Amino acid sequence: MRRVLARSALAFGVVLLCLGLAEVAVRCFFSAGLEEPALHPEANRLFAEAGMLRPVERGGVRYLGAPGASVVVRGIEYRHNSLGLRDDELAAAEPPGQEFRILVLGDSTTYGWGVRQEETFCAVLEHLLRERRAAGAVPCTVVNAGQPGYNARDEEALFRRLWERVRPALVLLVWYPNDLERLGFHAGRDGFLFCDPLPLPERWKPELWRSFLYRRISTGVLEHMRQSGSYVFGQGENRSDCGSRIAALHRAVAAAGTRLALVDMPWLLNAADGPVLAQEGYPGAEHSAWLAGIAAAERLPLLPLLDALTGEPAARYWCLLDPPDIHPNALAHQRSAQALFDFLVEQRLVPLAH
Repeated sequence: MRRVLARSALAFGVVLLCLGLAEVAVRCFFSAGLEEPALHPEANRLFAEAGMLRPVERGGVRYLGAPGASVVVRGIEYRHNSLGLRDDELAAAEPPGQEFRILVLGDSTTYGWGVRQEETFCAVLEHLLRERRAAGAVPCTVVNAGQPGYNARDEEALFRRLWERVRPALVLLVWYPNDLERLGFHAGRDGFLFCDPLPLPERWKPELWRSFLYRRISTGVLEHMRQSGSYVFGQGENRSDCGSRIAALHRAVAAAGTRLALVDMPWLLNAADGPVLAQEGYPGAEHSAWLAGIAAAERLPLLPLLDALTGEPAARYWCLLDPPDIHPNALAHQRSAQALFDFLVEQRLVPLAH
């Protein structure tokens, strides 16, 4: 028995030694390329180094804005309330009939990357609703729960986390075409986002990502999946997973006695071979048609925001031209907010009067 234990201990020690040596080798010679340049440009680095995102890995929520965190990037201030949302502090919910809360779920386009908080379509929409509400109608509060890098899976989990605190009367899911991928992101202890395809418990991942060896393995696995065609954006499991997440969110919202509506936030790219944004030749047309099919199947109201932005060069709506950043700027947010206001009124999704 002692020999067996001794051999096991020796084997375990050898494995640890080999892993330690491999970790040193990766750190010394193979650390380049562990971060995806598209995810970590300079502005994103400043955002991460300020600790704006923190890992959660609980209840399906992988990460969330750090409560109370703030940073200025390219002259834009990003500040979080105590819930980790880019919004004003949220008061306790008013009794039914005295306030109408709208919870807006989405990614960085909803969060408002590149624009001031008061310029986000959530803030502008709240202003429009309060300014133009009919006499006797209860005031509307729009809660911006957009989080950088989120996909449909994250948004479903965040609704479940926020429901008790926010108590919304209406939920808007602001869908973006890159939701058509199933892996999404995690946040490391350093605040950077990373994609990890390895099937390990998610609560381990923020710690595992400290290891350069683990990061090299997971990065290699993801690259292999892409090259082999087993992980194709907008196709196969990536598409079906997004559809199932939207359906799950709809069930959760309905179970809470609340309504859900979908908003299709378009890619801000010119139509194929055209100088402006247009319905004909829009690069994301296939994805928008798929979302329309989901909305029809789930019987959900759907607003395609492309309608409100067509007829202009796409770059007119970019938050930054050099280097290009196609997140919507203040003009795009303003036009989106007006389209949302009209949609909510036409669909009778907001109270007009008692």
